[in-house]
Amino acid sequence: MPFVEATTTDAGRMLYICQWGIGTGKPCGYEAGHGTGRPRSSIYRHVIGKHLGMRRFKCTYCRDKSYTQKVSLKAHISRKHPEAGLPLHHCDQPDCGKTFTDPARYSDHLIGVHNIKRQVHRKPKTRITSFGDASLQQMFLPT
Repeated sequence: MPFVEATTTDAGRMLYICQWGIGTGKPCGYEAGHGTGRPRSSIYRHVIGKHLGMRRFKCTYCRDKSYTQKVSLKAHISRKHPEAGLPLHHCDQPDCGKTFTDPARYSDHLIGVHNIKRQVHRKPKTRITSFGDASLQQMFLPT
C-alpha cells in the first residue's frame, strides 16, 4: 500500500509505519504490527479513515458521524442513541455494573478485571457436499 513503510524489527518481526505527509517533512508515524498492540490490518483502516476520509458506516441519527468499522458505529449508536435499542453488554459480576457496547471490550474486561474466561459460542462450520441445483453442477464441474 502506498504511504506505508514495512520494516523488520531487530527480532525479525514486521512493523508497518504510516508515511502519509512525508513530503511535508511531518510524516504521520502511526505504527501497526508486532509490539504496537495493533494488528497489521489497522494500518489499512488508519490510512482509509484518517487520511483519505473514507468512512462508509454513517450514523443515521446524527448525520455528521461516520466510521471506518461497523462495530465502531454500533458502539456509537449504543452510547449516544439508546432509543435505537441496540443491546448492551452488562457485567454480571458482584459490585461491578460496568456496561459495554462492544462484546470484545466486555470479554477483555472479564478477563482483565475479573479473571474470567468465557466460552466462545460459535456456529459449527458447515461444508457444502452437494449442489442443490443441477445447473450449478454443470457450471462448475467438468463433464
